[in-house]
Amino acid sequence: MTKRTSKGRRKYVFLKVVLSVVVLMAAVSGARIGLALRQVKQHSQISQASPVPLASTSHLMIMPVFESWAKSDAFRSGHGVSYVVETDHTTILLDLGNNEARTLPSPLEHNLAELERDISPADIVVITHNHPDHVGGNASWRKGSFVLPAGVSAPVYTPVDLRHPSHESVLVTESREIAPGVALLGRLPYLNPFPFLLWDPLGWEQSLVVNVEGKGLVVIIGCGHPSLQSIVLAAEAQFGIPVAGVFGGLHYGLASEQELQPDIDFLSLRNPQLVGLSPHDSSGAVLQIYAAAFPEAYRYITIGWPVFFPGAKE
Repeated sequence: MTKRTSKGRRKYVFLKVVLSVVVLMAAVSGARIGLALRQVKQHSQISQASPVPLASTSHLMIMPVFESWAKSDAFRSGHGVSYVVETDHTTILLDLGNNEARTLPSPLEHNLAELERDISPADIVVITHNHPDHVGGNASWRKGSFVLPAGVSAPVYTPVDLRHPSHESVLVTESREIAPGVALLGRLPYLNPFPFLLWDPLGWEQSLVVNVEGKGLVVIIGCGHPSLQSIVLAAEAQFGIPVAGVFGGLHYGLASEQELQPDIDFLSLRNPQLVGLSPHDSSGAVLQIYAAAFPEAYRYITIGWPVFFPGAKE
């Protein structure tokens, strides 16, 4: 009887300790998430005092080099984003997709070779946010690093502190012009989606902004975690120029037409000339809804299909 009682007490104490630890972890996690939510809300209330001047470019071409969709089986597709962006004066590699490989060439290098594109002279590399499908893969993400295609030596602009043993990385928190007519919007906060939410509730994402001469701003987005409306409003306030196009990820997932309608109405007010949603974070049904809403402006994002801004110099 005594042994049973002692064993029962030990079990009770053990369960009590486990429950206390779970409650404590939940409380700490809840507090961190609450703090992240407050930071996101406070940041959204900050307004730009006066627009920042931004030059323009007459040429804008966006080539998807890693995405979920490809125009043929010759390309290696997957969950992730990487675009080559060309303007009058510069070539930019935006995000790095899933670029890890046990054998060379990596998926990104393979696709670039299929496209017969040499981006080793690229002027700038931009990472929109620190998620595995944008920094090159899980191994790099776990190390707080990134994976570049072979031969690329351009500086890498990041919205959070990421390090690479052999490449220069530049932490960017505010908007800045990085080439004539091309700027970084400046990082915007967002609440990380699950499972990232558990260990790092607050995320930061930056977008690329291109001012097309006589047309307006084109915002090229990695995932759109801060929301389409926050990004567009921030770009227009920052540079004092209306947005004429959005291209990239918007993280709609399986959203319904009813859920999408507020963003579609918001974008329709700007009469956009270019709209393209990444299939890596939005369903095919979502893409079709957007294509129907913007029949003249919509472009499907597919590896191997270059997208030119309508009316811009090709």
